[in-house]
Amino acid sequence: MPGMPLLLSAILAVTGYTEAGLLWARVPFILMGTASIYVLYLIVKQVAGVRAANFASLIQAIFIPYFVMDNLFMTET
Repeated sequence: MPGMPLLLSAILAVTGYTEAGLLWARVPFILMGTASIYVLYLIVKQVAGVRAANFASLIQAIFIPYFVMDNLFMTET
């Protein structure tokens, strides 16, 4: 994500580089990950119908690496 360093620096400038600041820095990425489940639902619903959209959203929501990676800050990102 190209704007991630700017977003993180803005959040940490406001909250400080503390435990609470790092927690608040995770919130936008968790919200974007959650929103992507709904976006997947909308796309699959247009292509394959409601039943397939429900199934695809469920799979994405319970896929463990997907929601674990939303909480990590790595040097690659």
